Amino acid sequence: MSQKMKARESFNMNLIKMAAVATAALGLGTGVALAEYPEKPITLVVSFAAGGNADIGARLTAEAAGAELGVPINVVNKPGGAHIPATMSVLEEDADGYTIFQWSPPSFMVVPLTREVPYSPREDFIPFYAGPTASNALYVRADSPLQTFEDFLEAARSEKLSMGVNNLGAPPNLSAVQLASEFGLEFKTIALRTVPATMTGLIGGQVDVGV
Repeated sequence: MSQKMKARESFNMNLIKMAAVATAALGLGTGVALAEYPEKPITLVVSFAAGGNADIGARLTAEAAGAELGVPINVVNKPGGAHIPATMSVLEEDADGYTIFQWSPPSFMVVPLTREVPYSPREDFIPFYAGPTASNALYVRADSPLQTFEDFLEAARSEKLSMGVNNLGAPPNLSAVQLASEFGLEFKTIALRTVPATMTGLIGGQVDVGV
């Protein structure tokens, strides 16, 4: 067996153990023995900035799974660069299960479909745990006159509302595009780079609506 195949087999076994721990952390039960893994802290790379829903989900997962494993799972945020630097930083580490990646639609779907990337989502990564999920939603300031979806539609049909999203091509932006298409609307889209920045922009009056 080649060194690459041995590393792959070892990595797969560690992922199975990690998945078992993650399952146990959610109270689903497991009969898989954890053997000697892990023997040191684990790094969980997130390609989004701190404070957003992806980061919060990663930290909840890290806290629960880390408690079961008995070692810290350290969340490391590496935003920017169309998610490519964060994705590649995981591939550049040893395939031993001690550096894992928080899957994201931009990393594995949007970016590879819109540009050439130095990795293959199908061949270079192994999914082993389904973490928390989140749905996109419209939100406004508490004092906004847009208190219902009907208010929003009426305003959007009479004027071009500014729509704050984290990045062009990211799921919030795609949701806004779908919404505009379904209801015949047109927005002034403003990309504010991160979800927390979108919230800040909304509070500060830079945008009318956030996704």
